[in-house]
Amino acid sequence: MVKGYSGMICHATVATADRMRAGFPVVWFAVWVVLAGLLGCGRNASDGVLTTVSQIRSAAKAAGPGPHAVKFRGALTLVDREYRTLVVENSSGGLRVECPENSEGLQPGQLVEVTGSAVDGSNPIIARASVKLLGQAAEPEPATPTEDDLSTGRFEYRRVRVRGIVHSVSQQWTGRTAVELWTGHRIVQVRTLGFTSLDWRPLVDAEVSVVGVV
Repeated sequence: MVKGYSGMICHATVATADRMRAGFPVVWFAVWVVLAGLLGCGRNASDGVLTTVSQIRSAAKAAGPGPHAVKFRGALTLVDREYRTLVVENSSGGLRVECPENSEGLQPGQLVEVTGSAVDGSNPIIARASVKLLGQAAEPEPATPTEDDLSTGRFEYRRVRVRGIVHSVSQQWTGRTAVELWTGHRIVQVRTLGFTSLDWRPLVDAEVSVVGVV
């Protein structure tokens, strides 16, 4: 989710350990990235329920802030109970889902069916959501967007892979690790979910490959 000057991500692997001199130019880059986890559908013409991510987004843009009744399936790629947020992705894209009260059993990598109402116009959120667990899902293959792709929001709520040089690492009061990743022309801000066993500090100036959810 491109939003202000904040970012977020949750998983990374070191691709190479080439050391580079500090002092990169900083161009703040708006991106929210987080982690982890496919299926598509159509439209239920009999009752007007929207059943694909692309339909939900198109209807929200054309018909205003809603609410629009939705029912779709996909893989859970993010569960962030602290911010009451789920991300569900299928072959037609990804959406942010308001985390229901009974979310204890939900975790990335599960196949779910979401029923609820799409609100907030061109950037819809599924509110008053009911999430039904259907089983396990294959993780969506991460896309490899360009820097410009990320800045336009084209890959919002999609699982992506980003490569870059770790520029700086800091700890937030929430327990999340904040990482600035230099991708060649911009700084991407990366956030972990809660406390993580990965210590990013030795990775400063190292090239890494990061998989997460925008």
